[in-house]
Amino acid sequence: MNRLASEPSLYLRQHAHNPVHWQPWGAAAWAEAQERNVPVLISIGYSSCHWCHVMEREVFENEALAHTMNQGLVCIKVDREERPDVDMIYMEAVQRMGLGGGWPLNVFCTPEGEPFYGGTYFPPANWAQVVREIGRAWQAHEGELRQTAAEFRATLQEQAERPAADLAALQEHLKTGLRGILADADWQQGGVGGAPKFPLPGLYAFLLQAERLNPKAPELALLTLRRMAQSGLYDVLGGGFFRYSTDAEWFAPHFEKMLYDNAQLVGCYALAYKATGEPLIAHVLQETLEWLRREMTSPQGAFYGSIDADSEGEEGKFYTWPAAEVQAVAGEAFAPLQAAFALAEAGNWEHGRNILAMAQGAALPDDWPGLRQALFAHREGRVRPVLDQKVLAGWNGLMTLGLAQAYRFAGMEDALALALGNARYMETKLWQGGRLLHQPDLPHEGYLDDYAAWVLALAELYQATADAQWLHLADVLAQRALAAFGDAGSALCYYTAADAEELLARKKETTDSVIPSSNALLAQGLATLGALLEHDAYRARATAMLQAQVPWLQRGLRYGFAWGSLALDHLYGRPEVAILGPEAQAWAAQINRQPGRPMVVVASAQAQAVGIWAGKQTQEGQTAAWVCTQGSCLPPVFSLQALLEVLHLS
Repeated sequence: MNRLASEPSLYLRQHAHNPVHWQPWGAAAWAEAQERNVPVLISIGYSSCHWCHVMEREVFENEALAHTMNQGLVCIKVDREERPDVDMIYMEAVQRMGLGGGWPLNVFCTPEGEPFYGGTYFPPANWAQVVREIGRAWQAHEGELRQTAAEFRATLQEQAERPAADLAALQEHLKTGLRGILADADWQQGGVGGAPKFPLPGLYAFLLQAERLNPKAPELALLTLRRMAQSGLYDVLGGGFFRYSTDAEWFAPHFEKMLYDNAQLVGCYALAYKATGEPLIAHVLQETLEWLRREMTSPQGAFYGSIDADSEGEEGKFYTWPAAEVQAVAGEAFAPLQAAFALAEAGNWEHGRNILAMAQGAALPDDWPGLRQALFAHREGRVRPVLDQKVLAGWNGLMTLGLAQAYRFAGMEDALALALGNARYMETKLWQGGRLLHQPDLPHEGYLDDYAAWVLALAELYQATADAQWLHLADVLAQRALAAFGDAGSALCYYTAADAEELLARKKETTDSVIPSSNALLAQGLATLGALLEHDAYRARATAMLQAQVPWLQRGLRYGFAWGSLALDHLYGRPEVAILGPEAQAWAAQINRQPGRPMVVVASAQAQAVGIWAGKQTQEGQTAAWVCTQGSCLPPVFSLQALLEVLHLS
């Protein structure tokens, strides 16, 4: 029987009506597999995954295919967002088999969980053949399959670390890697590489800060961010970005909206606003914040995980338009809208529908704000895509980080309010018994990325507010992360805690992808905490983690951009600015919003008993600022102009 109906995961519950006898990950499923001595299918996906829905409709709802699966397999359904540790292991296994990667991920294993075959999406005919062949092979060659699976397990248990390298050649490695990025860039549409094109906000953040390595780096980042903002990837009516573009022009997206993408893009656009002050970038930020507040924020201040791409069984139906429907809403203003979005009577996309993507070189009509409101109101009457109300610690941390940056670099007060609400939620609902939960009300501890995202977010929030409670909590989280995830033989940390469920392997995540690696995030957080707390051990650990990654940075920056951002701080320094007195917040706002690489900046009306404030005093009514590097401070200055000159910002 299917055992998913009572699971907390929306994705698992979406499969509860399948005729497949799905079971959740757990001891009961493995015990049954061993008792029956049959292979196990581990099928991994998430609620807003378009191709997961397609395979469900075509395969898992098919009675005949389900019967074959039930007869010869134990079938386990896993939500990758709920169990990223499980997903990490079996994704690597399939990739090591040379079978690609992605979701849905379908992996065939021994009754002990050792993988021997897998893949992603399978059409019905292919699936039927695969399941039959797996059954025959198990009956005839069980011993050989077990041997293959055991060999895969051994490779998964290997740690791909190399000896730490000298940091002396770091600048040359970054320059070489950056040349590779720029050579592979799309200088017409932005981004790197061709279709499908994924936003990589961490890469763009690195590029925005890498002008000293190559002046073309920020040019590529800004080109990309402008093109994305005027493309089908951006929801021009509702705000927020879709997951990725199926083409190289950012025109036709997969229409799911993910919290983690938008979290990082908020921070990236805030950096871009700091660099340019452009109204387009400010509009994107403000509209994305409106979407976040309206659709993704719980009454308690938590941020939800994702919005599906599909509605009424069709991808993108909620977001796309027949031309006649636009005309009915816009009336006499239809003609300029038709030109702006290249609307076609037959549709500029699928099913006779139009994506509202700005035609290159076009301009929105003067009355666009009113038209946008009318079109948005009309769209609200449609059947909405499903919202996954899952709350994930790491993704919430990333969004709080981005929101705090939007306040610091773009002055957005509403962003700070959302960040504070989310931080209070984390403190009361996710921080339980000295451990950070991955999800509220579920028992298992968070993963390294959950801790790392919040260490960095709280350090940023302290800089935005000067409220020492956030700095102290960041310190406690960092201590727990190093204690629970650390490796005595390496500066790098494991993805799972030492007392977590034992899986086939205990992995370390160091490769930056759409989300920066958990080790890179933690290293960035430790470096910032080291500055704020004057904590030399944190600084040294961040440097050692970077040093451990130098051999990988030699191979390029495409999957090492978060490490690259940390490397920039190591190469060029990152000023630490403490401002004390009645004008402290105003001074901080001025220097935070000047073009240039971000600095560590704290501003308080009164001195505090934390590291960066040690020995810093000023007379009543006077504002003073200290500029330090690695704890070594210049004499204080007593005017904003003098501070700008010391920082070379005037």
